Amino acid sequence: MAHRTGCDTLCLVARSPRRPRVSDIAAQSGLSRATVDRVLHGREGVRAETVAQVERAVAELERQRTQVSLSGRTLLLDLVMQAPERFSTASRQALEAELASLRPAVLRSRAQLSEQSDPEAAAAVLDRIADRGSDGVILKAPDHPLVAAAVAQLAERRIPAITFVTDLPTSRRAAYVGVDNRAAGATAAYLVTSWARRQGPVLATLSSSSFHGEEEREAGFRAAMADLAPHSMVHEVTDTDGLDTTMRAAVRGTLEAEPGIAACYSIGGGNRAILDVFDELGRTSRCSSPTTSTLTTGGCSAPGESRRCSTTTCVPTCAAPAGCCSRRAGCCRAARPACRRRSRW
Repeated sequence: MAHRTGCDTLCLVARSPRRPRVSDIAAQSGLSRATVDRVLHGREGVRAETVAQVERAVAELERQRTQVSLSGRTLLLDLVMQAPERFSTASRQALEAELASLRPAVLRSRAQLSEQSDPEAAAAVLDRIADRGSDGVILKAPDHPLVAAAVAQLAERRIPAITFVTDLPTSRRAAYVGVDNRAAGATAAYLVTSWARRQGPVLATLSSSSFHGEEEREAGFRAAMADLAPHSMVHEVTDTDGLDTTMRAAVRGTLEAEPGIAACYSIGGGNRAILDVFDELGRTSRCSSPTTSTLTTGGCSAPGESRRCSTTTCVPTCAAPAGCCSRRAGCCRAARPACRRRSRW
């Protein structure tokens, strides 16, 4: 559908002496310079989707103004994430905050963020990146053949893809950045069984069964629960996209059907909604999430060391690395009797 912008924000950008260069906006948006110029000057015949692309590009350049002003070759990184907005926005902000620290290299980032888990949409975004070019991709997407094929296309174009938080283990990605998800799930099982006043059914909530990281966390959780609390059944809620509205409805349905559930491992987000449902139904909840802060609260007993705990260091095993779980620090002591019986979960 054709769209005329009128003299809106983009027109003001076009007239501003400090505006981003058309070439920078074109590189940031993946559009041609001619198209960007038409959008900036409010000419007719431009699709609304194209205007939105230019608006996003201008906003990104404004946030990265220091990087834009630097001379030298600019490296463009693409952040592609399918996750709840609060998480993807925090990830984008963290990436943008680090760009200036990488000098003398000049880096800028472009973000393609979505809240829905959609392998086809993720593959389409990656295909467009492969066509227009990039110096690297940071990717959080479902573990699906379509996405793996798109990552392979990036590799053919010599564009490295780094998976973030959740992996694509059979793809041609360059590396994975994130915690040991099976260990994180096992840690959650340890915390849930430590906090529970009695053994009983437990709830595990996921955003999508297609995310490898969430699948690994659940596998680690189930394996450890089978060892630590073999009589506790694990009920699963999944395919909610980690959004509060869908998570709330799914968790409420499960809790109403299973009145014995009093503990929850939140793997895929929607934590506020989950806790609200427990409160609304009058349940005393013992909930663990994969975030460092939540695990630290339950997994460490030495206050001075709590800031050093994480999903990788608070795994209650003999092989736990040095740090807050070291023998000297006094953390995770409750796990050591079990640790002497089992070398590792």
